[in-house]
Amino acid sequence: MVSNIRFRSFKDLSLEGRVPFRYLLFLVGIFALIAVSPANVLFAAAIIFGASGPIGAVMRKVRGTPQATNNEE
Repeated sequence: MVSNIRFRSFKDLSLEGRVPFRYLLFLVGIFALIAVSPANVLFAAAIIFGASGPIGAVMRKVRGTPQATNNEE
């Protein structure tokens, strides 16, 4: 995707080491929701992800936080 708005890439997500049990329960719940209604849940996830970039850009502009350069990805 090509955009001037920064979106979360999840490249820095680290699952090494111990992960709290509540995260496992959360993940199982997400899979259960997807199994019950895959089209609705995945559509909602796409909308939330798509809205997160512009919302984050507005929040950074309001806070005055500078945009990260390509070297900081």
